Amino acid sequence: EIPGARKEDIKLDLRDDVLTISVERNEVINEERESYIRKERRYGTCSRSFYVDNIKHESVKAKYNDGILTITLPKDENRKNSGHRIDIQ
Repeated sequence: EIPGARKEDIKLDLRDDVLTISVERNEVINEERESYIRKERRYGTCSRSFYVDNIKHESVKAKYNDGILTITLPKDENRKNSGHRIDIQ
């Protein structure tokens, strides 16, 4: 969930099996009433990274609707993790 963010404020980056989601907010609130005037500015950057392996990088899709970011990461069954166990001597 990314409430209040615009689609243009969200960046997705997939490199070396790490998916990074970044949001940059720059919002100005002006409110004028009979008894007062309020002006606020909300800004800042937030990011989160996730390790994602064995996925088809070219098939990753993202959708943003009503404050909900949905990312589809299809598995690549042909791409096996090249990790292995190391014996301790």
